[in-house]
Parts: sequence; C-alpha cells; structure tokens
Amino acid sequence: MFDAASATSRSVPQVDANVAVPGCDDGTASRSHDGGRVACAAHSEEIAVVEVRTGRELAHVPFDRQSAAGERYPPWSLQSTWSPDDARLLIATFGYGSTSTSGFLDYFVLDLATRRWTRAFSGNDAAWLDDGRRIVFTTPRELTRLPGTAKRVWTTRLAVFDRATSSVTTLTSDLTNHTALTLCATR
Repeated sequence: MFDAASATSRSVPQVDANVAVPGCDDGTASRSHDGGRVACAAHSEEIAVVEVRTGRELAHVPFDRQSAAGERYPPWSLQSTWSPDDARLLIATFGYGSTSTSGFLDYFVLDLATRRWTRAFSGNDAAWLDDGRRIVFTTPRELTRLPGTAKRVWTTRLAVFDRATSSVTTLTSDLTNHTALTLCATR
C-alpha cells in the first residue's frame, strides 16, 4: 500500500524501492519533483501516475510503442524519470538489439497532459537538463578501431536529445569504456 506520510519532495526523482503502489511493479516508483505524484510501471506494459496524498490514480497510459524493427517490446520493468517541470516522463525500456556485451535502453518521452509518446533515443545514463527541453545521455557502446592498429576498444559518446526538435547531437568523440554520467548543480 502507498504510504503518503513517507512521501517527501526530492530534488532529483529516482526509483524508490520503499514505495509500494497498488498495481505497480516493484522497484519502479519515481516521485515527481514537487513530491505530489508517483509514476511507476504497471505489469511492465503501462505507466501509472498516482497522487501521493490520496493514492488516487491520475493516469494510466499503455506502453504500446514498437522497437526500431517494428516489433512490440516484450514486458520489461519500465523505468521513469520526471522532467524538471513534472509535465513529462522519460521512460526507459530494454533496448532493441541490446546484448550482454553492449547493453542499452530505448528511451521515450511521455507528455502527461496529452498522453502522447515520442521516441527519443537509445543509450544509457539519461538525465533531464534543467531547461526540461534537453536530455543528456551516453550512446550505446560500440567497438572502435584504434588508429594505426588492428586493435579495437569499446567506446561510447556523450550526446543530447532535444525534445522540441526530436534531434540528437553528439557532444564528444569516442570515450573509452566505464563511463558514467554525473551532472553537477548549476550556480
């Protein structure tokens, strides 16, 4: 059962394993920035939004997206992250073509007012930027040949998705393996 007394505002929404929302998959709850709502996956195929104070369901949106190959995604624990203005959710699901040596997620943006889905990008470590328009992420790993040799190494890039134009811009050239995105507070 959802415990409204334990719900508090967070500066950065994240999965809260201590929050249990009826009908939602374990470990998928994500609190809004204002602390008033929780989003979570329901049966690995839908996104539910619940009001914290009352426990009332505000939205229930089917995840009916198709992969880049045109196939329906298999049930998987959808992960959600609130936009800075709490108007949208960034939803991650297991990436189409992802492998054990190069795992990644496919990301979609859900506009909560219109309940409209937008395919965003494939990658990892995605995070909303403060403007709510852009999302920074690392691209899926790939094997890149070292210049002047036959050797190859795993690399990734830092990139940004612009929600307004649905475009991806690469910010860096190849980065070596073991990259993790860390955002620092703005002044």
